[in-house]
Amino acid sequence: MNIYTIPSLIAFISCILLGSNILGKSPGSKLNRTFFFYALLVAYISIAEFGLRQASSFNEALVWLKIGSFWPFAISLSFHFVLVFTKQRKILRNEMLHAIIHGPALAFSILELSTNLLTGNPKAVYWGWTYVFPHNPLSFLSIGWALALLLLSIFLCSKYYLKIDRNNSMKKQQAKLVLISAIIPISFAIGSDGLFPIINMEIPELFTLSVSVECIIIWYAIRKYKLFAFNIKDTIENILSSISEAIFLLSEDYTIQLVNQGALKILGYEKEEIIGKKVEFIFSDFGSF
Repeated sequence: MNIYTIPSLIAFISCILLGSNILGKSPGSKLNRTFFFYALLVAYISIAEFGLRQASSFNEALVWLKIGSFWPFAISLSFHFVLVFTKQRKILRNEMLHAIIHGPALAFSILELSTNLLTGNPKAVYWGWTYVFPHNPLSFLSIGWALALLLLSIFLCSKYYLKIDRNNSMKKQQAKLVLISAIIPISFAIGSDGLFPIINMEIPELFTLSVSVECIIIWYAIRKYKLFAFNIKDTIENILSSISEAIFLLSEDYTIQLVNQGALKILGYEKEEIIGKKVEFIFSDFGSF
Protein backbone atom coordinates (compact mmCIF):
# COMPACT_ATOMS: atom_id res chain seq x y z
CA MET A 1 0.00 0.00 0.00
CA ASN A 2 1.16 3.53 -0.83
CA ILE A 3 2.44 5.03 2.45
CA TYR A 4 1.05 8.43 1.47
CA THR A 5 -2.50 7.05 1.60
CA ILE A 6 -2.26 6.36 5.35
CA PRO A 7 -3.29 9.91 6.45
CA SER A 8 -6.38 9.66 4.21
CA LEU A 9 -7.30 6.30 5.72
CA ILE A 10 -6.77 7.58 9.27
CA ALA A 11 -8.94 10.65 8.54
CA PHE A 12 -11.69 8.42 7.11
CA ILE A 13 -11.80 6.13 10.15
CA SER A 14 -11.46 9.02 12.65
CA CYS A 15 -14.32 11.01 11.12
CA ILE A 16 -16.68 8.01 10.99
CA LEU A 17 -16.00 7.14 14.64
CA LEU A 18 -16.05 10.73 15.89
CA GLY A 19 -19.22 11.69 14.00
CA SER A 20 -21.10 8.60 15.19
CA ASN A 21 -19.96 9.11 18.77
CA ILE A 22 -21.03 12.76 18.83
CA LEU A 23 -24.43 12.05 17.27
CA GLY A 24 -25.01 9.29 19.83
CA LYS A 25 -24.46 11.71 22.71
CA SER A 26 -27.51 13.80 21.79
CA PRO A 27 -29.24 12.94 18.47
CA GLY A 28 -31.75 15.78 18.94
CA SER A 29 -29.09 18.48 19.22
CA LYS A 30 -28.72 20.63 16.10
CA LEU A 31 -25.02 21.14 16.89
CA ASN A 32 -24.40 17.39 17.15
CA ARG A 33 -26.36 16.63 13.96
CA THR A 34 -24.53 19.31 11.99
CA PHE A 35 -21.13 18.03 13.08
CA PHE A 36 -22.20 14.43 12.29
CA PHE A 37 -23.03 15.33 8.67
CA TYR A 38 -19.81 17.35 8.39
CA ALA A 39 -17.77 14.40 9.71
CA LEU A 40 -19.47 12.00 7.26
CA LEU A 41 -18.75 14.33 4.35
CA VAL A 42 -15.08 14.65 5.34
CA ALA A 43 -14.88 10.85 5.65
CA TYR A 44 -16.25 10.54 2.11
CA ILE A 45 -13.68 13.05 0.78
CA SER A 46 -10.89 11.24 2.65
CA ILE A 47 -11.74 7.87 1.12
CA ALA A 48 -11.93 9.53 -2.32
CA GLU A 49 -8.44 10.94 -1.75
CA PHE A 50 -7.28 7.49 -0.61
CA GLY A 51 -8.53 5.99 -3.88
CA LEU A 52 -6.97 8.79 -5.93
CA ARG A 53 -3.51 8.28 -4.44
CA GLN A 54 -3.79 4.49 -4.80
CA ALA A 55 -4.90 4.63 -8.46
CA SER A 56 -2.84 2.58 -10.88
CA SER A 57 -3.73 4.50 -14.05
CA PHE A 58 -4.88 7.89 -15.31
CA ASN A 59 -8.44 6.65 -15.97
CA GLU A 60 -8.76 5.14 -12.49
CA ALA A 61 -7.42 8.35 -10.94
CA LEU A 62 -9.95 10.38 -12.95
CA VAL A 63 -12.81 8.23 -11.61
CA TRP A 64 -11.69 8.81 -8.00
CA LEU A 65 -11.25 12.53 -8.67
CA LYS A 66 -14.86 12.69 -9.88
CA ILE A 67 -16.06 10.61 -6.91
CA GLY A 68 -14.68 13.35 -4.67
CA SER A 69 -16.47 16.10 -6.59
CA PHE A 70 -18.65 17.13 -3.67
CA TRP A 71 -15.75 18.52 -1.63
CA PRO A 72 -17.22 22.09 -1.65
CA PHE A 73 -19.95 20.94 0.74
CA ALA A 74 -17.26 20.30 3.37
CA ILE A 75 -16.55 24.04 3.32
CA SER A 76 -20.20 25.11 3.52
CA LEU A 77 -21.05 22.51 6.20
CA SER A 78 -18.04 23.55 8.26
CA PHE A 79 -19.31 27.15 8.11
CA HIS A 80 -22.83 25.95 8.97
CA PHE A 81 -21.42 24.19 12.05
CA VAL A 82 -19.76 27.44 13.16
CA LEU A 83 -23.09 29.28 12.73
CA VAL A 84 -24.81 26.75 14.99
CA PHE A 85 -22.00 26.74 17.57
CA THR A 86 -21.85 30.55 17.78
CA LYS A 87 -25.68 30.73 18.00
CA GLN A 88 -26.29 32.81 14.86
CA ARG A 89 -30.03 32.16 15.13
CA LYS A 90 -31.19 34.94 12.80
CA ILE A 91 -29.00 33.61 10.00
CA LEU A 92 -30.04 30.00 10.64
CA ARG A 93 -33.74 30.90 10.50
CA ASN A 94 -33.35 32.65 7.13
CA GLU A 95 -33.89 30.15 4.31
CA MET A 96 -32.50 32.55 1.72
CA LEU A 97 -29.20 32.72 3.61
CA HIS A 98 -29.09 28.91 3.66
CA ALA A 99 -29.29 29.00 -0.13
CA ILE A 100 -26.52 31.61 -0.28
CA ILE A 101 -24.27 29.44 1.93
CA HIS A 102 -24.89 26.05 0.30
CA GLY A 103 -25.90 27.14 -3.23
CA PRO A 104 -22.32 27.84 -4.40
CA ALA A 105 -21.22 24.47 -2.96
CA LEU A 106 -23.83 22.74 -5.12
CA ALA A 107 -22.87 24.76 -8.19
CA PHE A 108 -19.14 24.08 -7.75
CA SER A 109 -19.82 20.37 -7.12
CA ILE A 110 -21.84 20.03 -10.34
CA LEU A 111 -19.12 21.92 -12.21
CA GLU A 112 -16.44 19.68 -10.71
CA LEU A 113 -18.38 16.54 -11.60
CA SER A 114 -19.09 17.53 -15.19
CA THR A 115 -15.90 19.41 -16.20
CA ASN A 116 -12.19 19.71 -15.38
CA LEU A 117 -12.38 23.47 -14.78
CA LEU A 118 -11.91 23.41 -10.98
CA THR A 119 -9.28 20.79 -10.19
CA GLY A 120 -8.09 19.92 -13.68
CA ASN A 121 -7.01 16.41 -14.66
CA PRO A 122 -5.16 13.91 -12.44
CA LYS A 123 -1.39 14.30 -12.32
CA ALA A 124 1.12 11.58 -11.38
CA VAL A 125 3.55 12.66 -8.61
CA TYR A 126 5.80 10.87 -6.16
CA TRP A 127 2.98 10.37 -3.60
CA GLY A 128 0.58 8.87 -6.17
CA TRP A 129 -2.01 10.76 -8.20
CA THR A 130 -3.14 14.26 -7.33
CA TYR A 131 -5.03 17.24 -8.72
CA VAL A 132 -3.75 20.61 -9.88
CA PHE A 133 -5.88 23.76 -9.76
CA PRO A 134 -6.00 25.14 -13.31
CA HIS A 135 -5.47 28.87 -13.81
CA ASN A 136 -8.91 30.01 -14.87
CA PRO A 137 -11.55 32.36 -13.38
CA LEU A 138 -13.86 29.57 -12.14
CA SER A 139 -11.05 27.80 -10.31
CA PHE A 140 -9.96 31.06 -8.65
CA LEU A 141 -13.61 31.81 -7.80
CA SER A 142 -14.03 28.44 -6.02
CA ILE A 143 -10.81 28.95 -4.06
CA GLY A 144 -11.82 32.51 -3.15
CA TRP A 145 -15.27 31.33 -2.00
CA ALA A 146 -13.73 28.61 0.18
CA LEU A 147 -11.21 31.00 1.75
CA ALA A 148 -13.94 33.59 2.38
CA LEU A 149 -16.10 31.10 4.32
CA LEU A 150 -13.10 29.83 6.30
CA LEU A 151 -12.06 33.39 7.21
CA LEU A 152 -15.65 34.25 8.15
CA SER A 153 -15.72 31.15 10.38
CA ILE A 154 -12.60 32.36 12.18
CA PHE A 155 -14.15 35.84 12.59
CA LEU A 156 -17.40 34.45 14.07
CA CYS A 157 -15.54 32.09 16.43
CA SER A 158 -13.26 34.93 17.59
CA LYS A 159 -16.23 37.24 18.17
CA TYR A 160 -18.10 34.53 20.07
CA TYR A 161 -15.03 33.74 22.20
CA LEU A 162 -14.57 37.40 23.18
CA LYS A 163 -18.27 37.72 24.04
CA ILE A 164 -18.28 34.86 26.56
CA ASP A 165 -17.99 35.89 30.21
CA ARG A 166 -14.51 35.07 31.54
CA ASN A 167 -16.12 33.44 34.58
CA ASN A 168 -17.65 30.80 32.31
CA SER A 169 -14.33 29.01 31.86
CA MET A 170 -15.84 25.82 30.41
CA LYS A 171 -17.64 27.66 27.60
CA LYS A 172 -14.58 29.85 27.07
CA GLN A 173 -12.34 26.83 26.54
CA GLN A 174 -14.87 25.23 24.18
CA ALA A 175 -14.95 28.39 22.06
CA LYS A 176 -11.14 28.60 22.04
CA LEU A 177 -10.75 25.02 20.79
CA VAL A 178 -13.40 25.45 18.10
CA LEU A 179 -11.60 28.64 17.02
CA ILE A 180 -8.30 26.76 16.77
CA SER A 181 -9.95 23.96 14.78
CA ALA A 182 -11.38 26.59 12.39
CA ILE A 183 -7.92 28.10 11.85
CA ILE A 184 -6.20 24.78 11.07
CA PRO A 185 -7.75 24.00 7.64
CA ILE A 186 -7.05 27.45 6.22
CA SER A 187 -3.47 27.39 7.57
CA PHE A 188 -2.76 24.02 5.96
CA ALA A 189 -4.49 25.03 2.72
CA ILE A 190 -2.42 28.21 2.42
CA GLY A 191 0.74 26.16 2.94
CA SER A 192 0.10 23.20 0.63
CA ASP A 193 -1.89 24.92 -2.13
CA GLY A 194 -0.50 28.45 -1.86
CA LEU A 195 2.99 29.01 -0.47
CA PHE A 196 4.73 25.77 -1.44
CA PRO A 197 3.74 25.90 -5.15
CA ILE A 198 5.10 29.48 -5.31
CA ILE A 199 8.54 28.22 -4.30
CA ASN A 200 8.23 25.21 -6.62
CA MET A 201 8.04 22.72 -3.76
CA GLU A 202 5.72 19.76 -4.33
CA ILE A 203 4.27 18.14 -1.21
CA PRO A 204 1.18 15.94 -0.66
CA GLU A 205 -2.08 17.79 -0.08
CA LEU A 206 -2.53 18.53 3.61
CA PHE A 207 -6.33 18.46 3.74
CA THR A 208 -6.68 15.05 5.39
CA LEU A 209 -3.82 15.81 7.77
CA SER A 210 -5.49 19.07 8.82
CA VAL A 211 -8.77 17.22 9.37
CA SER A 212 -6.99 14.60 11.49
CA VAL A 213 -5.51 17.36 13.68
CA GLU A 214 -8.95 19.01 13.83
CA CYS A 215 -10.46 15.70 14.99
CA ILE A 216 -7.85 15.40 17.74
CA ILE A 217 -8.64 18.93 18.98
CA ILE A 218 -12.37 18.24 19.00
CA TRP A 219 -11.80 14.90 20.75
CA TYR A 220 -9.78 16.79 23.39
CA ALA A 221 -12.61 19.32 23.72
CA ILE A 222 -15.06 16.47 24.29
CA ARG A 223 -12.87 14.75 26.89
CA LYS A 224 -11.69 17.83 28.75
CA TYR A 225 -14.38 20.48 28.32
CA LYS A 226 -17.55 18.48 27.60
CA LEU A 227 -18.08 19.80 24.09
CA PHE A 228 -21.10 18.01 22.59
CA ALA A 229 -21.94 16.58 26.00
CA PHE A 230 -25.57 15.59 26.52
CA ASN A 231 -27.44 18.69 27.67
CA ILE A 232 -30.97 18.24 29.07
CA LYS A 233 -31.77 21.93 28.51
CA ASP A 234 -30.85 21.67 24.81
CA THR A 235 -32.96 18.51 24.52
CA ILE A 236 -35.99 20.25 26.04
CA GLU A 237 -35.50 23.22 23.71
CA ASN A 238 -35.35 20.92 20.67
CA ILE A 239 -38.61 19.22 21.72
CA LEU A 240 -40.34 22.54 22.34
CA SER A 241 -39.17 23.95 18.99
CA SER A 242 -41.11 21.22 17.17
CA ILE A 243 -44.41 22.32 18.81
CA SER A 244 -46.31 25.07 16.98
CA GLU A 245 -48.34 26.20 20.01
CA ALA A 246 -46.91 28.81 22.41
CA ILE A 247 -45.16 27.20 25.39
CA PHE A 248 -43.35 28.86 28.29
CA LEU A 249 -41.31 27.25 31.08
CA LEU A 250 -41.36 29.32 34.27
CA SER A 251 -39.31 29.22 37.46
CA GLU A 252 -40.91 29.25 40.92
CA ASP A 253 -40.97 33.06 40.93
CA TYR A 254 -42.63 33.11 37.47
CA THR A 255 -39.48 34.10 35.58
CA ILE A 256 -39.45 32.86 31.98
CA GLN A 257 -36.70 30.24 31.61
CA LEU A 258 -37.50 28.74 28.22
CA VAL A 259 -39.78 29.70 25.34
CA ASN A 260 -40.43 27.86 22.08
CA GLN A 261 -40.43 29.16 18.51
CA GLY A 262 -44.21 28.95 18.37
CA ALA A 263 -44.52 31.55 21.14
CA LEU A 264 -41.90 33.82 19.57
CA LYS A 265 -43.69 33.70 16.23
CA ILE A 266 -47.07 34.49 17.77
CA LEU A 267 -45.79 37.32 19.99
CA GLY A 268 -43.26 38.78 17.54
CA TYR A 269 -40.39 38.83 20.06
CA GLU A 270 -36.79 37.63 19.85
CA LYS A 271 -35.77 34.98 22.38
CA GLU A 272 -33.30 37.33 24.08
CA GLU A 273 -36.11 39.83 24.72
CA ILE A 274 -38.15 37.33 26.76
CA ILE A 275 -35.77 35.00 28.63
CA GLY A 276 -35.21 36.18 32.21
CA LYS A 277 -38.29 38.44 32.23
CA LYS A 278 -41.23 37.99 34.60
CA VAL A 279 -44.26 36.42 32.97
CA GLU A 280 -46.16 39.70 33.53
CA PHE A 281 -43.94 41.12 30.75
CA ILE A 282 -46.06 39.06 28.34
CA PHE A 283 -49.31 38.70 30.26
CA SER A 284 -49.89 41.94 32.16
CA ASP A 285 -52.91 40.57 34.06
CA PHE A 286 -51.16 37.35 35.14
CA GLY A 287 -50.85 38.51 38.77
CA SER A 288 -54.62 38.74 39.13
CA PHE A 289 -55.07 34.99 38.70
